[in-house]
Amino acid sequence: MTCSVEGCTRDECSRGLCRKHYDMVRYHGRIVKPVQKKKLCFMCGTYFDVGNQAKDFCGAACRMRYMRAKRKGNAPRRGLNKVITTEDVFKPEPVEPEPVTMVFSNADVLAASDGVCVECYKLIDRSGPCASGWLLPLEAGGEPVLANRVPLHIACKARWEARTANGRARKKRIAGKRRDA
Repeated sequence: MTCSVEGCTRDECSRGLCRKHYDMVRYHGRIVKPVQKKKLCFMCGTYFDVGNQAKDFCGAACRMRYMRAKRKGNAPRRGLNKVITTEDVFKPEPVEPEPVTMVFSNADVLAASDGVCVECYKLIDRSGPCASGWLLPLEAGGEPVLANRVPLHIACKARWEARTANGRARKKRIAGKRRDA
């Protein structure tokens, strides 16, 4: 019988696997696929397979070009070329999604709340101007939803935005205790 791994034609040793694949399962817990390593050629700038990490050129022609350039004194520096895997070469650049910010008017925020400024705890006049701010700023991981917006007096907005996220959380805990009492 042959090995049960696809593409392997060796004779079976144990559990339907050849000696090589059986040892991989013994030592690693799974069949490990060899990682193909690539390196950038100094002279032509193409990626080539690396059998030996000391190899710096894709072939004899590039090596000869390097030797000629070295004799003339204008050869590129060697030793800075690291070995990379095929996943590194062909990995697409990660794209960050655009942040989605929902737009709420200050009137929407005031209508959704109890009408009390979260900075000074005074009632906000619903007919007059008001401001609103983020309970947890978007930069700190807050979500752009109406529940994350809080009503403020216009005069209180600058003080509110100057507070840190920890200070806001502390102030919110204190406010909850005051309302319960």
